Amino acid sequence: MKLAKHVRGRPNVIVFSGSFRGRTHLAMSLATSKTVYPAGYQPLVPGVFVAPFPYAYRYGWDEETTTDFCLKELEFLLKAQATPEMATRDDGAP
Repeated sequence: MKLAKHVRGRPNVIVFSGSFRGRTHLAMSLATSKTVYPAGYQPLVPGVFVAPFPYAYRYGWDEETTTDFCLKELEFLLKAQATPEMATRDDGAP
C-alpha cells in the first residue's frame, strides 16, 4: 500500500465489496467480507472506498446488467468520493 500510494501519488484506495485482505490493521481497513474482523479496532485507516464487485449471482441479474450497474457505481464513486483530483503531486507525474 505504501508503495502504491507513493508511486501513484494518490491518498485513496478503492476495494471491492466482499473482499478479505487479512487481519492486520491496514488489511482490516481494506476488507469488507465480514463486520466481525474490524469490530473493536476502529478507527481504521482512512481513504478506503468500497465499490461493488460485479458478481451476478449475488445481485440475481444477468452478467451484463450486473456489470453495467457496478461500472456506474464505480463511476459515481470516482466522481463523488474518491476523485483522482483529491491527490496532489509535486513532481508533475500523473
